[in-house]
Amino acid sequence: MGNIQFHNNKVLFANNKVAMHADCCCDISGCQGCSGDAPEEFSASISGVGDGDCDPGDCDAANGTFVVSYISGPGATCLWRYTPSGLTICGVSDCYLELTIVLIGGVYYCSLIWRSSSTLVVGWEKKPGSAFDCMNLSGYSLDPAATVPKKCEETGSTATLTAL
Repeated sequence: MGNIQFHNNKVLFANNKVAMHADCCCDISGCQGCSGDAPEEFSASISGVGDGDCDPGDCDAANGTFVVSYISGPGATCLWRYTPSGLTICGVSDCYLELTIVLIGGVYYCSLIWRSSSTLVVGWEKKPGSAFDCMNLSGYSLDPAATVPKKCEETGSTATLTAL
């Protein structure tokens, strides 16, 4: 018998049972927005975010390379998140970076958003014509999100995803 397996301080389950072996849960199955399995983590590289009308001007904190880890799914919506301690962007405290890969009404959608529990700060998105090949994403570019209310300016910024 093996040891109980944990990820991000949470007990892992495999086939509705407590996971007891390290090779139980390397990839995620069942994310409907992915054409196959999904990785436990993605690298998200963001550059070019500016202050725009933000006061105080601290939107540069949104730039950098971050690792988002799987937190929720599988099913129609799968989520990955990076949660730094006490990050404030454009006056919004406790910001985190969230990656969502989802299938809604037959439309595949991917979004990467800096947000708090109640406020969207800045984001990027992509709506491809088919499911994402999540395990093989490498340098996958997202577009500035027209649907995210802006606190920071993302015009001219870049956001790319790479499966780890």
